Amino acid sequence: MDLNLSDIDRVIEITSNGYSSVSGSIATDKVNKLLSRGWKLLKIYTTCYDHDIAPQQQTIHYVLGITKENYEKLNKEETEKIEDPYPDYGW
Repeated sequence: MDLNLSDIDRVIEITSNGYSSVSGSIATDKVNKLLSRGWKLLKIYTTCYDHDIAPQQQTIHYVLGITKENYEKLNKEETEKIEDPYPDYGW
């Protein structure tokens, strides 16, 4: 099934501070859980404070979306837990 972006009802962005950091593992876990529940990966991009001075301080952004139909199929409470299972990190 082809996905048309006009069918996307909700979009979230999950960020991590690099692949090898704790936040990288947490972000990967969150993204994988959302993907297993019908969310679609729309884009991955990186930002960096300064590529020359601190290339290791790269932030990875995962942008995911879900259709209204798929979102309504999910238990809303379960989805909210997945969207922020680590509230102590302040995401």
